[in-house]
Amino acid sequence: MSQKVEPGKYVEIAYDLYTVSPDGTESLEHQVPENSPEKFIFGATPNMIPALLDAIEGLNDGDSFTVTITPQEGFGEYNDDYVRIENLPKEIFEVDGKFDSEKVHPKAKIYLQTNMGQQVPATVLQIDDKSVRVAVDFNHPLAGKTVTLKGKIITVREATAEEIAIQEQMAQGCSGGCGGNCGEGCECGDKGCNCDK
Repeated sequence: MSQKVEPGKYVEIAYDLYTVSPDGTESLEHQVPENSPEKFIFGATPNMIPALLDAIEGLNDGDSFTVTITPQEGFGEYNDDYVRIENLPKEIFEVDGKFDSEKVHPKAKIYLQTNMGQQVPATVLQIDDKSVRVAVDFNHPLAGKTVTLKGKIITVREATAEEIAIQEQMAQGCSGGCGGNCGEGCECGDKGCNCDK
């Protein structure tokens, strides 16, 4: 029997995420496929986008949805204060003992990993004898962008006691669900959460 998306229900969704340019053109940025859906407990999983929850509440499994989310409703405005200039040892950019000048050069876009395991984008500004000067951007990759999610409800059912316990653990001590050490069951890729800056 079909169940509706409502508070406390376990939900799985698949969707395509598009960025929307000022002229309305959509560009596909990310896909969550049906064989690897986003899983959450409606109303209990932390860091879910309210506009997405509003769009799917009351839907049944198999129903489709489309929702457009502004920066204020979703990933926040782009904030220049979240960009830091760092001088990093040149050795960390070595491959087999040799500096990777093919990938690491002025104006190159690279990814660095925080001590929490989160990948953050950076732009190479300058390369010296012993260091690489980079601008590290801690903004969410979709900050400042309007996005549209076009998707489908895959599953709606009662949440198990174990699933509820995992959500409570995430809500109490999981660094925003992204890159934190939250224990079993805590997962996050690029799935709509606002990572700690």
